[in-house]
Amino acid sequence: MLRSPLVRLCLCLCLPLGGCERPPAGETTPPSNADAGATPVSAEPAEAEPAEAPLPAAEEILARAVDAVGGRVAIDAITSTYTETSMELTAQNISMSTRAWSKGQDSYVESDLPGVGTTQVWKKGEEVWSKDPINGLRKLEGAEAAQTRWSSDPMLAAHWDQYFATATTIGRSIVDEQPVVEVELASENRTQRLVLFFNEQTAMPAGMAFEQQGPMGSIPVKITVSDFREIAGVKIPFRAVTSLSLMTMEQVTRTHEVNVEIEDSTFDLPTPGAAPEPEPEPTDQDKSKTKSKSKTKSKTKSKAKAKR
Repeated sequence: MLRSPLVRLCLCLCLPLGGCERPPAGETTPPSNADAGATPVSAEPAEAEPAEAPLPAAEEILARAVDAVGGRVAIDAITSTYTETSMELTAQNISMSTRAWSKGQDSYVESDLPGVGTTQVWKKGEEVWSKDPINGLRKLEGAEAAQTRWSSDPMLAAHWDQYFATATTIGRSIVDEQPVVEVELASENRTQRLVLFFNEQTAMPAGMAFEQQGPMGSIPVKITVSDFREIAGVKIPFRAVTSLSLMTMEQVTRTHEVNVEIEDSTFDLPTPGAAPEPEPEPTDQDKSKTKSKSKTKSKTKSKAKAKR
């Protein structure tokens, strides 16, 4: 999705250049003397298209967006959150539930995908770890870790300069039938780039586009947000639609609580190579079940021997 403005630019350049080939020699007819002395026919002047308004500065757009959702004071007053969401992949008939805890700079997220298992992501300070049924437990580094850091911030417009070096207004477009301005956030070396969409009239967030980093490479992603609801003076989107290259997912927030009590141990990072937790001691009921199973097995063996 980050490449789409470049693709449009290439198309705009190719269209006029495609009609600029020099015609073959001999096909051009020089003007006659009559033509040379003729008075050119005046054409009606073409109606000039209205000039497009200049793009506002990125810092101005981001500041307006912070005010639109509730203001920095209300945003900074939220110190912790607990969220439950459900995600549907309608075409694939797949659903996933997610729970997320955040407190200060720390966060922990776990997602359950039926038939696959649970995916967990920990962020404590600058350190990021993940665990999933396919890739197992691993520490995230580089672009993958950087992306997890900014994506864990629910108010990126207010704190963008903690993750990115520059903010640039790059254009206008239509997102969900609303006119938006596009602001690109980029790291110092531009290895991290993210485009945010804001409604040009209201300055409310409309979505984002970026390249999702993962173990198998990057995937273009576009997310649109809607259904804003005010909680503790801050407007929060309760619906998001994520478009990937091969699928579309709809995410709905079921629970969003702010300034909740969260134990610090929730964000403890996993220990690689830790021994599995010991199995609990069997109860008397478990022991009686085991004995019953053993008797059944021995009876079966005795019958089999008698038949022989």
